[in-house]
Amino acid sequence: NEYALTKVLQDFYYYERERTSTERRWRLNDALYCAYVEPRYWPNTKLLRSNLGSGIVSEQVEAAYAMICQSLFSQPEYFSIEADVGGDPKAARQQGAYMDYAFNYPQLNQMSAEIEYKNAAKDQLLYGAGILKVEFNSDKKIPFITRKDPRNIYFDPACPGPFIDRARAVIERTFLTIDELEMFRSDKRMFIPDKDALWTLSQGITKTDGDRGKEFKESLHGVNYSVGSSDNSPVPSQKRIELLQYYTGGEIIWILNRRVVMYKDKNIYGFIPYVLIPCYVYTSSPYSLSIADMQEANHRYLESLVNARLDQVTLSLFPPRAVPRGFMFTPQMQTWGPGSMYQMDEPEKFNAIQQQDVTKDIFQEIGFIQNSADRKTGINSMLSGMPSPSNANRTASGVNTQLQGSAIRLYPLVDNFENYGIIPSVWKALKMSEIHLTSQDTVPGVVRNPNNPEDVRFLQVSAEAFKSATRVRARAASKMLSRDRLTQMYQFVAQNVINGQVIGMLNQSGQTVDFGELIQMLMDATGVPRRYNIVRQLTPEEQQFMQQQQQAQEQAKQPAEMAKAQLESQTRLQMGQMKAQGEAQKNQTALQIAQMKSQGSGP
Repeated sequence: NEYALTKVLQDFYYYERERTSTERRWRLNDALYCAYVEPRYWPNTKLLRSNLGSGIVSEQVEAAYAMICQSLFSQPEYFSIEADVGGDPKAARQQGAYMDYAFNYPQLNQMSAEIEYKNAAKDQLLYGAGILKVEFNSDKKIPFITRKDPRNIYFDPACPGPFIDRARAVIERTFLTIDELEMFRSDKRMFIPDKDALWTLSQGITKTDGDRGKEFKESLHGVNYSVGSSDNSPVPSQKRIELLQYYTGGEIIWILNRRVVMYKDKNIYGFIPYVLIPCYVYTSSPYSLSIADMQEANHRYLESLVNARLDQVTLSLFPPRAVPRGFMFTPQMQTWGPGSMYQMDEPEKFNAIQQQDVTKDIFQEIGFIQNSADRKTGINSMLSGMPSPSNANRTASGVNTQLQGSAIRLYPLVDNFENYGIIPSVWKALKMSEIHLTSQDTVPGVVRNPNNPEDVRFLQVSAEAFKSATRVRARAASKMLSRDRLTQMYQFVAQNVINGQVIGMLNQSGQTVDFGELIQMLMDATGVPRRYNIVRQLTPEEQQFMQQQQQAQEQAKQPAEMAKAQLESQTRLQMGQMKAQGEAQKNQTALQIAQMKSQGSGP
């Protein structure tokens, strides 16, 4: 235990010392996000200058956050479990049903995995590191994940990039109350000191740079928070004790208040139960860059211009004044306002010094900064819901081009969240379940209707299903790009395919339009999870009604057709009679002519 205690503390102090610069950067990111600017004073005075903050970082973070949430979690099934080489597809479907239930139907003391993922996404964008812990609830027999504050997670500074599983060790600093520790007393693997010793351990808390970062973060929105004081309790059983949880691929060690080894055992999982989600990967560095890091220059530039403009307005309203040397001012005369009156012997000697307005054109420069910020990350004003005036916004193709460009720039962030966050966390949850579940166990699962994901059916999953080889897949990043392309194509396809002439030509070649596939294309373009049955089969009642209508129409046509046939017959008869009369008259005329000729040729 002495060796374990020394090893954990040495690693902890080393990791904490090496992260000092990162802690300062995170505090700066908090200040940028909250648009905080330290008080500024006019030179050699105690008069406050303008100290308004800029909203570039918060706007960019929130716009990207909304886009990531919409891309990842617009459907309940944001990951899938498929059979690996030699695996059983049926077992893969059962594992997927089990994970769907575990992540989307949380217990009373847990949040859904979607909420934890979204909180980690906010850390990813603001700090460049979103951290999740995967755990297993032995009572409920389901895994769950928890978002962890990056300030409480210390890992190997020599880690080659944001691959937390390649770190030599990971240490989580957390706190447990005396009551919570008492719950572990029945566990033979745990060493829990007596209550008097626990009370002694709860009396002293050593602050870290992360604690000071939390206090600074709370102060940005006016909360007076102190670690070890504000989060403590006057109730003795609710006193909190620091706990260092030390994880490697081979062992787990828990240390109480840096003095007592509470737990030490082999790591039965064989992996570190944490995932680290980077934002903009900075190669070979364990900590990546965030949106606040990328936009710091533009953010500071904009707030400097705005504050300079307000200082200029202040000087114009209250300009400096030149007065005769030795003139005695009362406190009321040192400032002025509307309606102020002062008695002076020689008022012409009192002159206001007018300042040249050098900031009147800053609004053009502000537009340049906004464009620079959009180009920096690809998160343009179109995503924030307030598109800037532009010729590109005049047509639908121009708007779609801007949205597609933003989707391409945000693709790496969504892809990082999938590959560094969702896939490894689900995989680790499955491995934990495989280890903890026995062959006699059955666990709950949920199966969704493909046409309506909200329509679910619960079932029992056998633990034998977890022996099959499977793999986890997530496709939100690729769907995000294809959705934008489908949105542009759908209107063109629908207008040209649903056309009578086109359908007629297809029928001549033995083909037709598949309306079901066209509706599926619309669903993929809009990202709507539910399949709406816009086209359906006729019911028997509707078919019978249509047949009756057709029969009635045919019966209504029969009298008209008979009358038409009779009229045609009469017409043909009259025409035949007229033709016969004409022939008879023609023959009679010919006979008369012949008789006249024979009479004329006589003696």
